[in-house]
Amino acid sequence: MESLKIALASDWYYPKVGGIETHIHELAYNLLKLGHEPHVFTHDYRHYKWNRAEKVPYPVYRLRGLVYIKRAHISLGPGSLIEANRIYKKVGFDVTHVHSIYSPLGLALANLSRGIRGVPVVATNHSFFSWHSRAARLSLPLLRRSLWRVDSFIAVSRAVAEDTRKVLGRSLRGRMIYVIPNAIDVSMWRPPEPEEAEEARRSLGIGSNERVVTVIGRFTERKAVHTAPRIVRAAAEKAGRKVVLLIIGDGPLRERVLEEAARYNGGPLRVIVKGFMSRSELRRVYWASDLLFATSKMEAFSITALEAMASAVPVVGYRGGRGWQ
Repeated sequence: MESLKIALASDWYYPKVGGIETHIHELAYNLLKLGHEPHVFTHDYRHYKWNRAEKVPYPVYRLRGLVYIKRAHISLGPGSLIEANRIYKKVGFDVTHVHSIYSPLGLALANLSRGIRGVPVVATNHSFFSWHSRAARLSLPLLRRSLWRVDSFIAVSRAVAEDTRKVLGRSLRGRMIYVIPNAIDVSMWRPPEPEEAEEARRSLGIGSNERVVTVIGRFTERKAVHTAPRIVRAAAEKAGRKVVLLIIGDGPLRERVLEEAARYNGGPLRVIVKGFMSRSELRRVYWASDLLFATSKMEAFSITALEAMASAVPVVGYRGGRGWQ
């Protein structure tokens, strides 16, 4: 197999934690194992408190943009594009892979790649467009124009492919949209041995006979993690059983999640809230769980659901949720 130099570009990468960030890292890691040369382009996350000593086996370029929008985790500017162009000239990439068609940095590098360097571009759409937002709808002409130089698209589910086709409209111009579901490493995400499951529960302060419902995700309106305590409490009362609700994550709605956890904690429900975890820690969470509750109705393709099922944990989501197609 020919070894390729691949630029992976997105505003969303570590230290921010989420599905796209994890996907980019694991894709880069597995491309490296296959003999390719992945390089990640992202921005500097200057307002995050994090260890800047990279601990990944591939190059990461953190471009410092003039414009930085902390809430949206995006950054861009002329200086960052000049630096990216310098790196493109030096490395000589064979292909650019943009992650999220809504990433300003990814779109800018797509245009730099194909328009200036002559390097082909593929873009993966990981999420749904915000059709309910008037501002987002007004931005569609600009978004479509920014995507003109993308050669082909990947969607992580059939529902996302349909949404992408709607977003692009006539500007799709015969370009292909390939449905390639998210993937996980099943050597990492596997069912536990009995002693591993027991140890996982002990490490989280959960008894061997307690029933555990787990929710994992960013604390945002779209993920709707804050709804879990009320729903699980009602289910526990209806079933007449005691349940532990284990919530893993963080985000802008942290205070709201904590308030809901405190409100419904007690009686048949015990709520435990923990922050983001490493991958090895997260595996222990699955091993300690009896059920994963996917709280979002707008999940494009749930990586946590894949990880849970590979770990022998059943998943409950919403009937009619768009990303379950």
